[in-house]
Amino acid sequence: SFANSAMSEGRTDGLLWHTALCAMHLCFNALAMPRTPLDERRHVAASSTTRGRAGRLRRLLATRGLEHGVTPGLGWIPGEVVALAQEDASGQPLDIPHMGWNDLAWRGTPHPLLAGLEAGSHMYFVHGYHFVPENPAPVVATVAYGQEIAAMVARDNIAGTQFHPEKSQRAGLRLLANFLDWQPQG
Repeated sequence: SFANSAMSEGRTDGLLWHTALCAMHLCFNALAMPRTPLDERRHVAASSTTRGRAGRLRRLLATRGLEHGVTPGLGWIPGEVVALAQEDASGQPLDIPHMGWNDLAWRGTPHPLLAGLEAGSHMYFVHGYHFVPENPAPVVATVAYGQEIAAMVARDNIAGTQFHPEKSQRAGLRLLANFLDWQPQG
C-alpha cells in the first residue's frame, strides 16, 4: 500500500491510504480505527499536508456509509455513501455493480491532482455505491452512470476518488504522480 511505502521511505509529511475494494465497515475494522473519529478529524485539521488516496477512500471521508448497515465515517467531507440507482432516468436497468471505463467531466477549475489530464479522461470504476456530499462544492470531477456521480472530491488537504487510479492506465498514473507531488494549500 501507499502508506507502507511512504513509511518505508521515511516520509512523515502526511497520511497516504489505500483502501480499495473494502466496504466502509470493513475499512474501519481493518484499520482498527474507532468508530468515533474525533481524533482523526483533529489530525487533519492540524495538518496542512495530510493526503489521502484510494478508489474507496471516499467511504472513509463521508459522514456515514449505508453499505451493509449504517457505518459512521470520518466526516472530513460531509455526506453519505449510498447505493447506485438501479435504473437510469428513462427506467432502463443499469448493471450493478458498475464496472468499466467512464469519461470524467470537470466541475469548475481542475484540481491540482488532475493536472495534465483533460476532461473526458477515461478512468476505471468498480462500485455499487457512491458518495453524495451534503454540499456540491468539494466535487471536482463527475461521471455519468444513470445519474451524475461524484468521481473525485477534494477540500483543502483532502482528496478522494470513486474510480481506481491504479487500474486507469496512463491517466491513472498521471493522477498518482500528481498526488505524490501535491502540496495542498488548505
